Amino acid sequence: MEYTRDYIKSNIKRYLRGVVMTNKVIYTRDLLYPTENENEPGIIHLKVLGLDKDGRIPVIIEGKTRHFPGDYISSIIDVMQKDIFDRLDIDVRNKVDVIIKTNENNRNLYDNKKYVKVVHINGRDEHKYLDEI
Repeated sequence: MEYTRDYIKSNIKRYLRGVVMTNKVIYTRDLLYPTENENEPGIIHLKVLGLDKDGRIPVIIEGKTRHFPGDYISSIIDVMQKDIFDRLDIDVRNKVDVIIKTNENNRNLYDNKKYVKVVHINGRDEHKYLDEI
């Protein structure tokens, strides 16, 4: 199902006003992002969920290529901001929780945790490792 811009905007705005709080997926999308090899872009599948209890928008990212999205998180956040959230007047770094799903191939690099949460602190992106979200 393809969602229109107005549908997405109205649903996210309702969530931001606190009308609905849910962890249901409200939007999904595949995005390309740049890597060190311009002939081999990275691909992610992202899911935008309804607001969490802190009023933030969780976004789950799953890599679809050999590149781990955490290594390119600044580029991915820039693409998400321009491609999705600018239309909704939402600042990704201040209102969105970016959560990267690890896989069996790279989980050992992240304390064998299933997720890596990107936290923006003092102008830098830091990673926190989680078993569940």
